[in-house]
Amino acid sequence: MIGSLVISRQQMGTLEIVVLHYTGCRAQTFENKGFRQYLKKELGVNVGN
Repeated sequence: MIGSLVISRQQMGTLEIVVLHYTGCRAQTFENKGFRQYLKKELGVNVGN
């Protein structure tokens, strides 16, 4: 879920959120390695291995 929020904020400029329980979210298909690389490139954040 945190990954979805980061993407929404950084890519779409989201300022407010609503939290709902939902299964089948496509954000769950992101791979950790690619998402870590994105965070480092876009935010300068190193989240480890």
